[in-house]
Amino acid sequence: MTQSITYVPHGTIPDWRGFSPSIVAQRLGTRFSFFSNSFVCASEIYSEKQSASESLGIIRRIGPSPLYTRLFTKWTKLDPCPLDARLAKICEQFKPSVVHAHQLEFPVTRFLQRLSYRPKIVLHAHAVRDFEARLGEADLYLPVSDYTRKQLIERGFPAAKTQVLYNGVDTDVFAPASATERADLLQRIGTGVLANAPAGALVIGFVGRKEVDKGYLDFLLPVQALQAAGYPVVGLSAGPTPRSTFEHPQWQEQEALRQTLLNPADGRVRLIDLPAMPHKQVQSVYKLIDFFVFPSRFVGEQHPLALLEAMSCGCAVVTSPIASVRETVTPDQDGVILPDAWHAESLTQALRNLLDDPQRTGQLRAQARHRALDFDWSRIAGQLETHYFALIS
Repeated sequence: MTQSITYVPHGTIPDWRGFSPSIVAQRLGTRFSFFSNSFVCASEIYSEKQSASESLGIIRRIGPSPLYTRLFTKWTKLDPCPLDARLAKICEQFKPSVVHAHQLEFPVTRFLQRLSYRPKIVLHAHAVRDFEARLGEADLYLPVSDYTRKQLIERGFPAAKTQVLYNGVDTDVFAPASATERADLLQRIGTGVLANAPAGALVIGFVGRKEVDKGYLDFLLPVQALQAAGYPVVGLSAGPTPRSTFEHPQWQEQEALRQTLLNPADGRVRLIDLPAMPHKQVQSVYKLIDFFVFPSRFVGEQHPLALLEAMSCGCAVVTSPIASVRETVTPDQDGVILPDAWHAESLTQALRNLLDDPQRTGQLRAQARHRALDFDWSRIAGQLETHYFALIS
């Protein structure tokens, strides 16, 4: 089989911290039909420099030793053996036809100068930056949405070499829960926690970084408002709280409201707040959610994985109109998109409308699942292999 290498310099395989480039790289690189793929990635928490498994294939982990970091990165600010040089040594040994880097700032020219042969270079664009001619030009750029593609072209990337490859979802793993599975998941959260929840409570969910810009405050406000209005709803959130969010001017408001919902005066459950968890476990959270909200204002959004995963699990989704959301969600067909000038009250009203109309909610949930099937990772991986063949033929 034709060899390919997937390179993830800022993340590791398997992913352990919910890092989108690692998740995407892992899901794509393990679903090829015609290419024999291996991974080269950062070490992070793993001590093994090389590992192999039937599900992931060969993984080679590279990175500076503590002494190297101290001597060259911290003291002298030099880097005599950068990561791309280490990658080049691996490529010289195995001669892959395609090197696919999940790093838009990959130094193409410098990397190719280290090789005795010429592989095709593919760069995956999970974010947006200006084109830098000094880095060299790749054979193909893969932005994760048309929204991202247009931004890259505006910033100087070659339009003819820039083709969209959407993020995907494992629709077998991220699937609607049966009644038995849902009951089991609720039991695992704890009967003591749920004993004080409203009878037949519906779950409004948030998955992601608990930051104001990612919409965590905008998630908490409707949960509180709907509970005050008598709706039998419980909030469920899962994700990390980065230190950077403490500096946001609305951080104290967000934290005060979170504490109010976690510790209500009447003892009734208002919010179940879970920490960050490995990506392979987060599907359990989605399976408990009836209404998934994605009220992000984060300017770095491109093609959100969380939205795809929630839809695949059959959640009724309500989302802000940010980034490439309209490339995933068709308004009022498989989800609800808030107006451009939206605010927390807009989100509350959208959720109220769905709570008052169970039939419409059921239709949205079914259509969301159907739409998510278009983004199954196997389908996306097939599109990627087509790109590879076009490059090497």
